[in-house]
Amino acid sequence: MEDQIFIQSRLIDPNEARKHGAFTTLPIRIHKRNDIADATARRVLRDWGHHIGDGMEKKALTSFSHLGNLNAFTYTEALPERLGVLSYLLDLGLIHDDASEGMGIEDAIAEHRDFERSLDIEPTEEPAQGSRADKLKKLAAQILLEAVRIDRDMGIHMLEMYQKEWLAIVEKNDDKEFGDLEEYYTYRKCNFGMRAFWPMVEYGMGFRLTKKDHELIKHVFEPIEEALMLTNDYWSWDREYEAWKKDGNRLVNVIDVVRRTRSIPIAAARDIVKQMIIETEQKYVKRKTEFYKEHPDVSLEVRRWIEAAGCVVSGSHYWATSAPRHHARFRELFLQENSSLLQENSSPDVSSENSVPSETCSSYTSFATDVCEDPGAKDVQVPKTTMKMENGKRGQKRPIEDELHQNGLRKKLHAGSSWEMPDDMAIQSPCRYIRSLPSKGVRSMLTEALNVWIQAPRKSVKAVEQLIRLLHDASLILDDIEDDSPLRRGKAATHLVFGHSQAINSANFMFVQAVQQARKLSNPHAVDIVLQELECLHFGQSWDLFWKHNLISPTEEAYMKMVDSKTGGLFRMLLQLIVGESEQAPKCGAERLTRLVALLGRFFQVRDDYVNLKSDTYAEQKGFCEDLDEGKFSYPIVHFLQHAPAELRAHVISIFRQRPSGGSGRGTTPVSREVKQHVLDLLESAGTLEAVLELIRQMEVEIVTEIGNLEEITGESNPMLRLVIERLSVRGLM
Repeated sequence: MEDQIFIQSRLIDPNEARKHGAFTTLPIRIHKRNDIADATARRVLRDWGHHIGDGMEKKALTSFSHLGNLNAFTYTEALPERLGVLSYLLDLGLIHDDASEGMGIEDAIAEHRDFERSLDIEPTEEPAQGSRADKLKKLAAQILLEAVRIDRDMGIHMLEMYQKEWLAIVEKNDDKEFGDLEEYYTYRKCNFGMRAFWPMVEYGMGFRLTKKDHELIKHVFEPIEEALMLTNDYWSWDREYEAWKKDGNRLVNVIDVVRRTRSIPIAAARDIVKQMIIETEQKYVKRKTEFYKEHPDVSLEVRRWIEAAGCVVSGSHYWATSAPRHHARFRELFLQENSSLLQENSSPDVSSENSVPSETCSSYTSFATDVCEDPGAKDVQVPKTTMKMENGKRGQKRPIEDELHQNGLRKKLHAGSSWEMPDDMAIQSPCRYIRSLPSKGVRSMLTEALNVWIQAPRKSVKAVEQLIRLLHDASLILDDIEDDSPLRRGKAATHLVFGHSQAINSANFMFVQAVQQARKLSNPHAVDIVLQELECLHFGQSWDLFWKHNLISPTEEAYMKMVDSKTGGLFRMLLQLIVGESEQAPKCGAERLTRLVALLGRFFQVRDDYVNLKSDTYAEQKGFCEDLDEGKFSYPIVHFLQHAPAELRAHVISIFRQRPSGGSGRGTTPVSREVKQHVLDLLESAGTLEAVLELIRQMEVEIVTEIGNLEEITGESNPMLRLVIERLSVRGLM
């Protein structure tokens, strides 16, 4: 069975291992593609030099060793195409650790937080433009993209655990020594990041065990994790001890705990820890053997998982015996070779970009780039001049603003008046509620990604982001009222918590706040941009409501025009406002970017319509097939009514016609689950769902192709934008 368990690795001769000082009792294995791990380690150093440029790439002690790469010893059974991603993350973490070691505790914590945010899949705050945190984010964006490209679900899970279960846990400014081994173990289990590490191993192997399986083998893994911590501390002692003597920072090592608590010399403490490692390894072997006897029919995946975990202990042990990271005698040669490598090739590796081929897309993904169209009336042109500066000058702050915004609050309308603004608790409560609901942060990521090509000041981009958030939240409140939606992101809709009237009033207030925010921007045309696109948005919503109320199904073309006005309007507004804040026009031209955001608007909306009917996650957040409760003519319904046989179309129209409603506008009686399932069956049998999925796929390809074109024109890669699309990829819907 061994050839079924060990597929990607080969065995190391134990006699050879002992020559280098290894004393592990477990079999040692190394990945057959050590070359991938080494090549990735070089790439990380080059990328760090290109993006960060602080010199750490010339002195960081990473995963290299003449025995083999740490990643090849750690991820012994990783699929070759995934080994590079794992190697990049580990080496990036090693450089980060080295960069932090020479800092004071406060600076080290700040550095750790910056690194944590750089790997956040759903960022909640953006770093200052050009700051170290900003550079880290750009450096990390490419590996995030590569991880989710290979395996979207496992990639996102792995990165979230890496970020939340290791990077989010930092050392506190605390010089308190550990009182005993139990106290040390409790701290180290959290600090060592084991909960983040195992999802990386899973990602590498390409499968995830069930919760039941993990619970079943939990006792087998306890000694593995303990052995990993002890092994790391044993081999890193010399380096950490020297650093402690030099800098006086907290010494986090089991050898120190043993020597202090037992009042013995360092050498004796090391011998004790060595014996602890051997005993812990044997505890793992004993529990593993007993487990196999008790569960002879356990799956091959569980066996592979248990064996691969044991190899992490022995592999990291063997690597550590000769690693430049732990031994001064290997360090000088490594740093010399490292310096030569960087001089030979200092450019970052971006070979993984532009990997999606161009395809011919549906006619529904092509359109005029600068038109916001009312599907049933006149065209509304968005003047291009609103994106440009007037005579090269920015808007002046208006005197009235001083009166309306003293001390950050509108306390008094003007000096000498005894009238004061009332407390804002009532009007802000619905606003705070909608903001508190969970969000994927896609618009925030999109804003930052577009600015890679626009280069507007970070402060302005943040202001635009806040403005768009206000309008988006306001539109969500009103949409839920107009659609009679009971849920929003898995929580009660705002109007069901605060009532229709208060919710509407607060939504209108957010529109006012957005206009005030626009007045603060440096572009004198910002308010015009906001008002014009708000007009477009309301045109689009009017037709959405008109079709539903009058039971009229639009053509697919009319539906896409509505989307261009409604969903696309907010994206166009975002783009125009950022461009208007930049001191220079984008290299690729505003028109090309306008086309891109229009594509994004259609992609977002059609995808949202599809997942409303087909996604279990969406059903949890908004209810099962909630669009059918609303009687909404979403794109799948529109497509069905355009192409399905007449008899099948009659079923859906009849169901929509008798859709039960309270009649008061204060709520809609949900359509029964059985009726919804019948509609889904009709869409399935007519080939509608497959056709819509194919359209989303075509849209995605066209967007990725356009991103590649813009990268070529500007000479600036945009992995952050590619990551946004990858997170929403059609592959996650199938």
